[in-house]
Amino acid sequence: MRAAIYREYRGPIAIESFPDPEPAPDGVVLRVEANGICRSDWHGWVGHDPDIVLP
Repeated sequence: MRAAIYREYRGPIAIESFPDPEPAPDGVVLRVEANGICRSDWHGWVGHDPDIVLP
């Protein structure tokens, strides 16, 4: 699977490959064909949201 990821606030957003997720026994995995970035995503990226903690 590929994902857009950033490792530091206001850092570059990169497309990286990750292992495909395994669903829980009663769960599913969905294929996302497209996604958007909304204003709350932007606030998380610039560090305005204290609830978003980077690994």
